[in-house]
Amino acid sequence: STGSVSIFRNSNDANGPALYLGKSRGTSVNSDTIVQDDDHLGAIYWPAADGGDRGSIGGEISCFIDGTPGSNDVPTRMQFGTTADGASAATYRMTILQNGNIGVGTVTPAQKLQVKGVLGFETTDATNYWAVYAHTDDTFRFNYNGSGNDEVTILSGGNFGIGTSSPARKLHVVGGYIRMDEPSNPTLLLRET
Repeated sequence: STGSVSIFRNSNDANGPALYLGKSRGTSVNSDTIVQDDDHLGAIYWPAADGGDRGSIGGEISCFIDGTPGSNDVPTRMQFGTTADGASAATYRMTILQNGNIGVGTVTPAQKLQVKGVLGFETTDATNYWAVYAHTDDTFRFNYNGSGNDEVTILSGGNFGIGTSSPARKLHVVGGYIRMDEPSNPTLLLRET
């Protein structure tokens, strides 16, 4: 009725226990035929009994060759998957490439951290959030609490809008004013007329 695996090491040194999953293109025991780009080196799967069978996978961590391997040179990528409601197989949600680039929502990140979709920042009291995303019209936007209008928009040409999604100048403010304070000087207010 219970199942588990425990690997524990007792030794007076800095080393810990390990689990090795290995792959060779060789067809006999102990053959070291070189692997190739995109070869699947191994995975950990979490299958679940779904009332009919145990074939549905709830989650997955996989390791693949990610480039051209050679002697003492094995570039790899790690991919992490979860299974959506209504599905029976995992979809990769996060990828770490051999160059260290991390992708969330994409398996081909071109930057150190690349997010496909909306990135949310929740307030410390968990009552509000900011959403940050790249819009399909090549703008970068900030939205507060999912309101219908984006509070800040940056166009691909560099125009910065506050209160407008189509700024016509490098700084375009709609529906308010700009305030600049200096502790030892009077305040400068620029108002919309």
